[in-house]
Amino acid sequence: MNEISDITTPKLKPVITYLYNCLFDPTKKFDALEGFDDVVDYGIVKFKGLESCRKIVVKYKDKSYELGLFNYIRDNGNTLGIRNGETDSNFIQYVFG
Repeated sequence: MNEISDITTPKLKPVITYLYNCLFDPTKKFDALEGFDDVVDYGIVKFKGLESCRKIVVKYKDKSYELGLFNYIRDNGNTLGIRNGETDSNFIQYVFG
């Protein structure tokens, strides 16, 4: 799950590796996220077509959102994605390079 793209700039590899290790450590769970209420972390699970992601449910302005955080490698680099459980689509994709 924490693979690094071959095209990654060498100086970014330790930073991306550390971020992935923090986000996808199966022994840890988020209990709070700034700006959100009622954070529930289900850990690393299969979710909405993803074999492995961190599933969290958060409340924002009295509405609950089911999210899947995951990483993958695109043709232009390492990518952090967030999938919306309501629509089964990615609504954030951030390429690290």
